Amino acid sequence: MVVAFPQEDAKVCQVSFRRNVPLLILQHASLDGGRMRLGERKTLDLRKAGSVCADSEKVSILSPGSAGGAPHLILELHMDDNAEIQTWAQALRTALETNAKAKPASPASASGECEALKAKSAKLQQRIASLETLSERRDKQMKRLLKRLDGAMQMLEALEDMCGQQRKVIQAQQQAIVALKEEGVDTETAPGPANPASPAGPSSPEREEEEEEEGEDGDVSEEKLMALLAQADQMERALKQMEALGITFWMTR
Repeated sequence: MVVAFPQEDAKVCQVSFRRNVPLLILQHASLDGGRMRLGERKTLDLRKAGSVCADSEKVSILSPGSAGGAPHLILELHMDDNAEIQTWAQALRTALETNAKAKPASPASASGECEALKAKSAKLQQRIASLETLSERRDKQMKRLLKRLDGAMQMLEALEDMCGQQRKVIQAQQQAIVALKEEGVDTETAPGPANPASPAGPSSPEREEEEEEEGEDGDVSEEKLMALLAQADQMERALKQMEALGITFWMTR
């Protein structure tokens, strides 16, 4: 296409630009023996352009209007095809609109955004500090609970040992009670020795003394048996109380 700068002769150039890069590339083109040769290359920063207008012959790129002044011409692109003119005009307008949206913010707005970011950062720092304090408090509570749990476990183990010892004592006493009962039964059922000298006569003094001693032994065995039974019952009640105390202590922990 033909490119014309103000106060310069029009030249045939190869024109291209990228949508993501606001830069128009112009490279002089000429024919040499039927072949196109590319020569001098120029670029136009579209960020310096203000508007684009088109007619039936060309696309014009204008500068931004200064204060109180009209925009001036930067470049004209002459083309023969009206559809091509409209395509280039639309593409250049889109590039200018994208460039306008991407312009940096004014110093005032940038300062406001900076203050907002500082305030947000301060809030986040306060939040972090409060979370750290809460975490430390929970760690201390957890340590106290672990100490109490260790003490409760030690107390429970001691109670279990005491209960085991009491069970052994009760079992031993129960075995002793059974043995005493068996001895009493054997004494009662054992037949007395026959006395051929006096089968039906009155008992001799020696016989009476033996019977009295046997009666006393029976009374003593019965008293021991009752005492052991009472002691076993008392120890069993104490064992149950200790077990209940251990369960209550564990639940309160």
